[in-house]
Order: sequence, then structure tokens, then C-alpha cells
Amino acid sequence: MNRAGLLIVAVLALAVLAFFCIRGHAPGIEAEIGQRSNEALAAAGIDWATATADGQNLTLEGITASEDDKTRVRQVVGAVWGVASVANGIRVVASPLEAAKLTGGYWMALDYDGSSARLSGVTPDEPVRTAIRELLANVFGAERVAGDLEIAAGAPAGWEAAAAAALGALGGADRATATIIDTTVTVAGEVSSAAQRDELAAAIRGALPAGYAAEIDLSVAVAAAETTATASAACVRQIEGLVNDRHILFDNGSRRLRTESRRFLAELAEQAAGCPGVRLQINGYTDSSGPSQLNMTLSERRVAVVSEALTAAGLAFDRVATVAYGEEQPTASNGSTPGRRANRRVEIAVRR
Repeated sequence: MNRAGLLIVAVLALAVLAFFCIRGHAPGIEAEIGQRSNEALAAAGIDWATATADGQNLTLEGITASEDDKTRVRQVVGAVWGVASVANGIRVVASPLEAAKLTGGYWMALDYDGSSARLSGVTPDEPVRTAIRELLANVFGAERVAGDLEIAAGAPAGWEAAAAAALGALGGADRATATIIDTTVTVAGEVSSAAQRDELAAAIRGALPAGYAAEIDLSVAVAAAETTATASAACVRQIEGLVNDRHILFDNGSRRLRTESRRFLAELAEQAAGCPGVRLQINGYTDSSGPSQLNMTLSERRVAVVSEALTAAGLAFDRVATVAYGEEQPTASNGSTPGRRANRRVEIAVRR
């Protein structure tokens, strides 16, 4: 065999040897890349996302309420040595509360619109649920409180005290929302004065048990006389005329808005933005088909989609409130197809 032939045989032998070496080490390399990537996520304080390696290619999974968080996760694992590509499967949802519901986080929410309060979420046992209901009855009046809590295991230590701290201080607010997600308490809304705002914030923070964090965003309401002057009767009538007899339509069995409804909501947001003293309340209802909790979840998601469409069209976030009623408050009998169709609705109320 001549020299050229020997060279070809040697190159082929080396290629075969390299193939089997790489193949033999591939599982180890894959495991190492996956381990290093998850360690990098943990070091960055990201405990809601995981990385799975397939060779040098990563797939990310998890749920977050922020596009920035999704981008950050991609950047963290992209900097890990040996990673060739990243498939970013992180799911972005509407809010931290929505993320908690989807991931099994421990959560509770109260929405108070100035006239009624609605409670939803989970609680560790019947005594705590009873105590929270009694607290809200004392703060708002039993007849003004709707909704309830489901009993579920897994409450963080101090949950009842945190709930009492967040909910007990809201009776003096003009309107407010309070959420507890694991060990983070968030309160937002409107009060009548700066002194009341500071007092309420101090009361909540002072009553929280150790290990809980508070995020408080309370604004001072515009004086009633100024509100009346800016939100003229003509302006309100114009918005009410736009809302009346207009139906918010979704694709069948989903929370995706139809195109015509998106156009209507964009027009409504523009009109409402021109009336500074006006707020919109989005009320969601379903028929009684299916489990009641599933109906509540569907109505919550649909009012959230409508709220997002209005704010995306330019209406300020603090001028939109949502209330989900599920199968409560039907307008027709659920015993017939037309009745069920009438009960599946989203209504928009104009508030001053």
C-alpha cells in the first residue's frame, strides 16, 4: 500500500476512534451541562425555572409574570460553558397571582371596589377560613363580602397572621386589592389622604410576621369636587352609551378575544382616557355547566384579558378593576341553551 493509502486509513481510524469516544462521553457531558445550568439558575435566585440538556442543547421550562424574567433566564444559562443553543420554553402569564394559581403557589386575594369585597384563594383549615370570614365581616359588613376560600395544605408559617395584617387594615380605603402569594403581601388602591396612606402602610408592615415582605402601592384620591368637575355628566353618558348593548366576545371555550371585541375595547379605552374621573369595572360571569371552581377560574381569566386589552390600549391600570363571579348572579335560567348563553358574559360598569 502506498503512502497516500496509509494516510487515508490512518485518518479513518482516528475518525472512528473519535466517534466512539465522543459517543461514550456524551451522557456525561449532557448531565454536566444540565447540572451547571441549573446551578447557575439557583445562584441567580431563579427557583421557578429548570433547564434540561439534550447534548449541548438546553430546554427551559417554568412560569413567570414578566417578559424580563424570561429573557434573564435565557441570558443566565446562555453564559454557561458548553451550551450550544437554548430553547426558551418559559411561559409568561398575566400576573404574579396568575402564576401562583398555575404553579400551585399558596395564595389569597381580596378585591374591594368601595361598596363590596370579594375573597378568593386557599387557606390551611376550617378555623382559619372562619376567622378570615369573621374579620372581613367586621371590616366591611358580612352582607358586603362575597366569595370564599378553599382548604389546602402547604401554607407558609404565619399565614393566618399575614392574612389578618393585609385584610384587617383595608376597611378605611376607598378601594383596594390585597394579595398574599406565599410570603409576599401586596396591597394597592386608593385612600382619602396622605396621612391615611402612611398609617395604613405602617399598620400592615407592623403586623406582618417574620419572613413576610410587603409591597404597598396606595394613592391619594382626588377630592370629590375636583372629580365631579372633570368627569362631566356628558362624558359619562358618552361612555355608557358606548358600553350599553355591546357584547365582549371570546373564541369558543377560550379566553382569546375576538377581533371585533379588541377593536371595541380599544375605542372604549380611548373614550375613558378622556374622562379622568371615570373608572371601569369589568365583571365576568359563566353559566353553571361544569365544576364551580372551573367556572370561577374561567371568569377570572376572561376579565383579566379584558383588563389587559384596555390597559394595552392606553387606559391607566389604576382605572380598571375586575370582579369574577363565576356562575353566581345568572340573568337567565341555566336549564336551557339560550339561558346558558345569556349567562356567559362579561359586563363593563362605569364608575366615578
